[in-house]
Amino acid sequence: MPLTARDWALNGLPTVSWPTWTLQMTWLFGPTHPALRDLTGALERSAACVGLRISDQKTKIIRVGYKSTLPRITINGNQVEELREFTYLGSVIAADGDATRDVTCRIGKAFAVFKRLRSIWNSASLSLHLKLRLFTTIVVPTALYAAKTWKKTVTIDRKLDVFQQRCLRRILKISYRDRVTNDEVYRRTNTKPLSTVVTERRLQFTGHILRLPDHRLAKVAMHWRPSRGRRGLGRPKTTWRRTLMEDLRSVGIEWDDQHAVDTAAADRGRWKNLVAQCAERRRRN
Repeated sequence: MPLTARDWALNGLPTVSWPTWTLQMTWLFGPTHPALRDLTGALERSAACVGLRISDQKTKIIRVGYKSTLPRITINGNQVEELREFTYLGSVIAADGDATRDVTCRIGKAFAVFKRLRSIWNSASLSLHLKLRLFTTIVVPTALYAAKTWKKTVTIDRKLDVFQQRCLRRILKISYRDRVTNDEVYRRTNTKPLSTVVTERRLQFTGHILRLPDHRLAKVAMHWRPSRGRRGLGRPKTTWRRTLMEDLRSVGIEWDDQHAVDTAAADRGRWKNLVAQCAERRRRN
């Protein structure tokens, strides 16, 4: 009977014998430091009731958005190590919420896969169509894993498109000295820039969430706004939500008009057309 740590901390012990329990790796989320500390303490006490002990060596903490120093969280009397970034299910989660590190990591893994298939790209017996299909089904998914959660910046778009051009030109055996433009490479391979694909996936993902019932956590998180606090001085940082707002604004929809957003997402055909229009306009800009 698998139980998560959140079940233990919030609901206490179930009416089953403890040998049937297995503790799975889980995340504990707290809106404030005291809330997270209390949740961690509740989990530790619940685990102790059935003779289990939380490993303070394997437990890590990451603070997203906090710049000031906060009191440490302890388990078994030892301080929990605090990380600036953490790899979870293949994605790099940074304390500052920046996706650039994750994008760089994904591109590195994808290029390693591309190099291992060098014999295929250099083969004279395989058609270009087959090579491009292999590239699309093996290399691209490695590069764009969890891309729907990335924000849009000039740096991220450039990294993705440069990686794609580098791979496609090797497949086509085109040197940069041949003076073939990027648009011509896309035309010969019948592909789109990866930055455009990321925009499409982000909006498709948004449409799925907007069609969920209002009580689902994913939809609650998408519409959540902090109840207090003030933004610091300077230009606001580009975030995933601000990227989404710019995506929708490019097709004439304002994020603050929730009725218009929900109505558009509810119509799958209309939303599909909006995704295509937004991706094309964002590419031109």
